[in-house]
Amino acid sequence: MSKIIKYQLPKVSIDVLLKHENDLINFIKDKGGIYLLYKNDDIYYVGRAVNLKRRIKQHIKDHHKNRWDAFALCITNSISAVPAVERILISLLKPVGNNLLYEGEIRRAERELKKAIMLSHKENTDFLFRKEKSKKKKKHKIKKIKFTKKNRLIKKEYNGKKYRVLALANGMFKFKNKRYSSLTLVAKKITGTKHAISGPRFFGLN
Repeated sequence: MSKIIKYQLPKVSIDVLLKHENDLINFIKDKGGIYLLYKNDDIYYVGRAVNLKRRIKQHIKDHHKNRWDAFALCITNSISAVPAVERILISLLKPVGNNLLYEGEIRRAERELKKAIMLSHKENTDFLFRKEKSKKKKKHKIKKIKFTKKNRLIKKEYNGKKYRVLALANGMFKFKNKRYSSLTLVAKKITGTKHAISGPRFFGLN
């Protein structure tokens, strides 16, 4: 730890800080490190700063004002070590000021997460309903064809060949001595396709 800490200023009251502010600032200059804010004998807040001089001036006037009455400083040899030292101290000491800060950040993060989830849910819902609406638009009633004695014989010319299909009274269709349950199956047999096809449309019935 001695290799990390260059100078250490023990706990002094805010009155001493205000009285000797210029001397302290001249001593710190533009150095960085860790600072501790005390309330009575308890550590209220642990912070880090690249520029301790500026940060101390801020805390005299910011939202921490009147919540601390003494402070201590640790000026480090290397700025890169400061975040790790701060995390260790906060983890060990659990200062109230840091807890309030992190609780605020957690609440803010929760609000942002809630907004993101609601937005994502809305987008998914909108997508599903658009998809459902498009399905409803595409859906159409299939016109039922009534076969009588006049139209029982269905004729179709396809690729230069003529085909004849007989509609039976039981709803079946006879084609080349074979019976089919629908015109679509007959149309697939004639065209040889395995893709979706409308039998009535193929035979020109709708």
